[in-house]
Amino acid sequence: MPAHVKVLSYGGGVQTVALLRMVGLGLFERPDMVIFAETGAEPEEINRIVARDREYADSIGIPFYVTKEKYGPLDTLPERKNQISAPAFTVDVSTGKKGTLLRTCTHEFKIAPIRQELRRHGVKSAEMWLGITTDEITRVKPSPNKWVTHRWPFIEMNWSRTDCINLLADLGVNAQKSACYMCPYRSKAGYEGLTENDRQNAIKYDEKIRDLRPGFKTYLHPTCVPLEDALATQAKQSTFVFDEEDECSGNCFL
Repeated sequence: MPAHVKVLSYGGGVQTVALLRMVGLGLFERPDMVIFAETGAEPEEINRIVARDREYADSIGIPFYVTKEKYGPLDTLPERKNQISAPAFTVDVSTGKKGTLLRTCTHEFKIAPIRQELRRHGVKSAEMWLGITTDEITRVKPSPNKWVTHRWPFIEMNWSRTDCINLLADLGVNAQKSACYMCPYRSKAGYEGLTENDRQNAIKYDEKIRDLRPGFKTYLHPTCVPLEDALATQAKQSTFVFDEEDECSGNCFL
């Protein structure tokens, strides 16, 4: 691996799936490598998309690396001090005051593993390609790392997420929003798009974190009720607290 590389930071969502296909079609220059940071809490459909695109990258001769932090976001272990990395919702047992936990999952399970993977390959500097589109312009931010520079191919091309969707539709390639199945920012449509197995896993995680923080009750749902109850109520409603998912594609990068 050369000391300086161009890296497609792949998230398994619509934009980076589209960018990889554009590279394969010769519509954008080729990166030296593709990196995907696996959290261990990807929905089943995203896992299928990642496996498919890993084969696609191999077919066009681009190395596709999958990296992962030792402990995933589902691990509430003594080694991690029972830490909850997702921005879950809390209720103070003594006062009833509601709050939100800090969002550290992006750095722990995406940014840091990608950085470590690059260093493992001897990379000294990198141009990181991020799948941010014009409708997400507020996510365009410089890299906090001196040895990494950011590049936004879709911003250069003035492409929106709709343009990416249209390209993939023309190619007959399936893609969807990428977010952990237990992400607190899931919208009504986001939960409905999960498989039953993924929903049950999210419910189990919600129960698992309930009493991890002494003096507080912790929930995945913004209404601060058990997720299983919230989803049952949500199924009868036409809207949800989050109309759009604050997904991590576009944020989970160096």
